[in-house]
Amino acid sequence: MSQWRLPENLKDLLPHQAKKLELYRRSLLDLFDSKGYQLVIPSLVEYIDTLNAHGKDLDLDTYKVVDQLTGKMMGVSSDLTTQTARIDAYLCKNQAVNKLCYAGPVLRTKSLRGQSRELYQIGLECFGDTSFSTDIDVQKTLIESLKLLNIKEIVLDINHLDIYNLIISRLDPVSYTHLTLPTKRIV
Repeated sequence: MSQWRLPENLKDLLPHQAKKLELYRRSLLDLFDSKGYQLVIPSLVEYIDTLNAHGKDLDLDTYKVVDQLTGKMMGVSSDLTTQTARIDAYLCKNQAVNKLCYAGPVLRTKSLRGQSRELYQIGLECFGDTSFSTDIDVQKTLIESLKLLNIKEIVLDINHLDIYNLIISRLDPVSYTHLTLPTKRIV
């Protein structure tokens, strides 16, 4: 047995895979930049009490390590979205609206359907503006991103009741008789 092996559901990206990922990353970040999103790069690790503020699911997905300098528990980033929210909340208070984007590796404790636990996450967030026009702009950018990646069959699952009602109000009543209202599940 070789000593050169990786833990289960982790893998290296070989040159052709790394090149493809980098081309996608560059294209998406250029698109986000053209839409006014500023790039942030969240830390690879942060204190677990900060990460735990974002819920139990994130806590279960987070690898924990001990900071050798302080003895405090830290978590390896498992979701850049929550860290970007932290950056907005603590570092960008001087602006009413912050359009931020991010790209980087994340590590999860569990694998979905045998996929790698080490993922590359790229995304964008618009903080401080809850208007419909902002929601629509974010959705348009999402669709542009998917098209840029040559993803042809796009399905959006919109769970925002106000957006749903706006769309429905503009449709002919006959054309949406088969549609169902989004439901709110209470756990």
